[in-house]
Amino acid sequence: MNKTYIIRIGRTLIYLFNISNLKGSGNIYFSSKYYFIE
Repeated sequence: MNKTYIIRIGRTLIYLFNISNLKGSGNIYFSSKYYFIE
């Protein structure tokens, strides 16, 4: 898989997670690092 494809999926999931859970910015940061690592 291309890195660009993974980054786009990660950013989309982070964006949706941000909308669904506005109170935990730390969780969003952790998720973003996890998706970028993957």
